[in-house]
Amino acid sequence: MGFVLNRPSPSNIADLLPELDNPGLVIYEGGPVQNDTLHVIHRMPDVLGGLEIAPGLFWGGSYHDLSRIIKNKAFAHDDLRLFIGYSGWEKGQLEQELKDGSWLVAERFDDLIFGTEPDRVWQDSIKSLGSAYAYLANMPLHPQLN
Repeated sequence: MGFVLNRPSPSNIADLLPELDNPGLVIYEGGPVQNDTLHVIHRMPDVLGGLEIAPGLFWGGSYHDLSRIIKNKAFAHDDLRLFIGYSGWEKGQLEQELKDGSWLVAERFDDLIFGTEPDRVWQDSIKSLGSAYAYLANMPLHPQLN
């Protein structure tokens, strides 16, 4: 499972959970699977708990604590990302796609997840791969626009 990092949703937290109105909190479209679920990626295990999915990076946690920090605006935007839905693969599917060269794999960078504007995530990810891939950074999202 994974999350699309660069697609802000037109929805806001109040659309999903009216009791958590916080206009400054951006919700992202995490992917096409189960768009009726809300997921959180964060760097606040002491506050939210959750499952450590990479060093210092956590998924999920306490809804009660999440609602408390959202209501009280007691979080840094660079430590929390909310997603509607997720991206998913069947068992072995992602491994095969990687083997087939269908994905470009970059090292994980927390600043891409939390500190990069959504419209810069793709370009910054591509740049991290080196000059051989630089031409991809400015390609349009839809190849037919070339």
